Amino acid sequence: MEIKKIVTYEMDQNCYLIKNGNKGILIDPGIDTKKILRETEDIDINYILLTHCHFDHVFSCKSLKKTLVGSPDCSENLKNPQIVLYNTYIENGCDIIMKDGEEREFDGIRVKCIHTPGHTSGCVCYKIENNLFSGDTLFKRSIGRCDLPTGNGKILENSIKNIIYKMEEDIVVYPGHGESTTIGYEKKNNLYVTE
Repeated sequence: MEIKKIVTYEMDQNCYLIKNGNKGILIDPGIDTKKILRETEDIDINYILLTHCHFDHVFSCKSLKKTLVGSPDCSENLKNPQIVLYNTYIENGCDIIMKDGEEREFDGIRVKCIHTPGHTSGCVCYKIENNLFSGDTLFKRSIGRCDLPTGNGKILENSIKNIIYKMEEDIVVYPGHGESTTIGYEKKNNLYVTE
């Protein structure tokens, strides 16, 4: 398995390609559709996993025309332009719903869905092997904002402290913006939520 970060610079958003041979899945395809297509042109991609519904994480979904995977709340939030924050809402929501704790395999890649609300009500992290794709829940030395529709600061803090920080410290965290980190590093150094 190989992880490739594709940064779409208009919002400094991280899209991730998880490769398994010549197949792969995408997590959170952002605003630069042409760049995403260029970076993935040799890979057979059937699935897009969404950590949450905000436009900078879902902008390219309609153009890429793949099967969308997300949480029940993410799927509902995707239908609402006031929550998506732009006119890139998706009328039908997600094609596949993953519930908290559910594990599925997508083209040979085993994925666990972990519900981590707070940035939005539908936020999830995806655990793949020893890697956690945290969307806008947890960043290196920071956390996602909670002042947008369906956001809640206390719920976000709980998701980080009582869900993410309970995981193994050596898990590598791949956030929706910025550099990767580890759970152990964040428990000691995060400016907003420490252990």
